[in-house]
Amino acid sequence: MDASLIIGLIGAVLGSVIGGTAAWLYLSGRLDTIREEGRGEGQVERTALQERLNRASEDLTELRAQLTELRATSELTRKELEGARSTIASLTAKVEQLPPLTAEVGQLRQESKNIASDLANVQTELAKTAKDRDHLKDQVGQLT
Repeated sequence: MDASLIIGLIGAVLGSVIGGTAAWLYLSGRLDTIREEGRGEGQVERTALQERLNRASEDLTELRAQLTELRATSELTRKELEGARSTIASLTAKVEQLPPLTAEVGQLRQESKNIASDLANVQTELAKTAKDRDHLKDQVGQLT
């Protein structure tokens, strides 16, 4: 083989090794940079997701508390409704008694008017009798 060919091949091999090493060093640094950027971006995304998860957890806790409160309010409202239904039933029974009672009140009013009229007549007669008595006393006094 010719010396210039060997030197050319050695030069090509050395150039390839040096070029490959330079390319590897450059790309290795670039890959490290890209890897670190990816880790940074991943960390930012993980932090954002963690914050969203924390907010969702807080919202869930708050919603559970509201649900418990609404259940308690619902139970109280249900009991109040049962009481109102009982009151309505009682009042309905009393309302059903009103027509006979109203008629009885009308009769009692009429009887009261009649009694008042009778009382007025009795008072008039009593006054007349008292007058007659006084007149008779005067006559007895004159005769004695």
